[in-house]
Amino acid sequence: GQSASAPDAIFQDCPTCPSMVVVPPGQFVMGEDHYSRMRDGSLRPHGPARRIDIKRAFAVARFEVTEAEFTAFVSASGYRIESDCRLSDQELADTVGRAPAALPVVCVSWRDADAYVAWLAERAGKPYRLLSEAEWEYAAGAGSGEPWPWGAITQDICLHANVLDQSAMTVLQDHPVSRVPNAAVTCDDGAATRAPVGQYQIGRAHV
Repeated sequence: GQSASAPDAIFQDCPTCPSMVVVPPGQFVMGEDHYSRMRDGSLRPHGPARRIDIKRAFAVARFEVTEAEFTAFVSASGYRIESDCRLSDQELADTVGRAPAALPVVCVSWRDADAYVAWLAERAGKPYRLLSEAEWEYAAGAGSGEPWPWGAITQDICLHANVLDQSAMTVLQDHPVSRVPNAAVTCDDGAATRAPVGQYQIGRAHV
């Protein structure tokens, strides 16, 4: 069998731990010399562009943490969620009846996420932690070297990601993003709000 430390190896440290994948070391260019418009209409700088060296392999969860996984942590640890984020009525209505095991957890603060990985580390006896910004961007890029993990064709985005699309705009009519011109892509990713984890095609790694 494949070693749990080999690039692209998939493993679990315990039956209820997240499925992990090994990301090999390498280099990539982080940042860009332009701004992106955020959902609230603000502009966020990407730059400056700089070459990043990832010197050691690391493992990352294959999918987003689900509601069920995060609820299990809260129940077992007695942790009190810090975030005061609340979903809109439209977002709540869109996910009624969907299984918590399928939906990614939302409204989680950085401290909530950090507490969750600390609990995982204690439970599994492994050094779980949050990724650095560079590690996350490197893993998300899937080694493509292109603007997107699947390549350079923007029109393919709805096959690979849950993005702000036309169906989302119908749900977010009262959200500030609805007033941002051309904020949404014109394709349909199959989910107005949250999409089940693992729903989309992934980048070149296919893991």
